[in-house]
Amino acid sequence: GLPTSASRCRAARPQRADGVYVEPVLPALPANPSVAMVAIRAAMTRLGDPYVWAAAGPDTFDCSGLVRWAFGEAGLKLLHYTGYQWQEGKLIPPRDVLPGDLILFYRDLSHIGIYLGAGWMLNAPFTGQYVNVVPVHGKVAGIVRP
Repeated sequence: GLPTSASRCRAARPQRADGVYVEPVLPALPANPSVAMVAIRAAMTRLGDPYVWAAAGPDTFDCSGLVRWAFGEAGLKLLHYTGYQWQEGKLIPPRDVLPGDLILFYRDLSHIGIYLGAGWMLNAPFTGQYVNVVPVHGKVAGIVRP
C-alpha cells in the first residue's frame, strides 16, 4: 500500500500472549514444490511479525513487502508496491483461485494478501497490527497469479 501519513511508519508494539495463539504446523514440502508452496511456507514463518509501512522484511512488513519477501524466498522477484504486483501476475477469475494467488483489495489496489485456501489469506494488515491469517473479505478488486 501507499503511505497516508508519517504515523504509519512506526512498528507495532510487541504482542502479549493471549493463551489462544496456535503455532501452525506445515507438512513437509514435496520433492519439487511450486513457487506458491514455498512462498506460502515462507510467509507463514512471519506470522506475528509487526506491520511497518514500506518494510519488506525480514522482521517487519507492509502488505506488499510481505508478498515481495515471501515470493523472493521462492526465487520469484516482485516489486514492492501493490500496483506493480497487480501488473506482475496473470489475472485469475475468482472461481479459479488457488493457494499462493495474490488477492488485491479496493479500487485503488491499496491492500494485498496471499490466498491460502478455503476463503483464508495471509496478510500484513496495518500499523499496530501483525502478520496474520484472516478470512478474505468482500472488497476484492481482483486476483493475480505471479
